[in-house]
Amino acid sequence: MKSIEQFAQRHGCKYIILVSEIERKESHEFYKSLGYTADQQGFKKQLIHIL
Repeated sequence: MKSIEQFAQRHGCKYIILVSEIERKESHEFYKSLGYTADQQGFKKQLIHIL
């Protein structure tokens, strides 16, 4: 994560946005421990249904 943050800073990025499934509570806690906040709600629409 540190490498991603450094890369983003070098390239003038203002934000890093992570996408994580809602059920992944442990991952959410990990990201929070790194200083990330949950402040967005996302939406998706599946176009191709895999059988």
